[in-house]
Amino acid sequence: MKLSPNERFTLSLLVQNPDLTNNDISESLEITSQGVSKIIKSLLLKGLLKARN
Repeated sequence: MKLSPNERFTLSLLVQNPDLTNNDISESLEITSQGVSKIIKSLLLKGLLKARN
């Protein structure tokens, strides 16, 4: 499965610390929190993340 560099980095961060917020990730990636939301949605659709309840 092909992942973008930002998808790979986001997935790596969340594996290390599942409690990170979109804001935390956006600061690491230097993108907006909305951009992080799109990345997380993509990872969910690809089945690489599970939604939290």
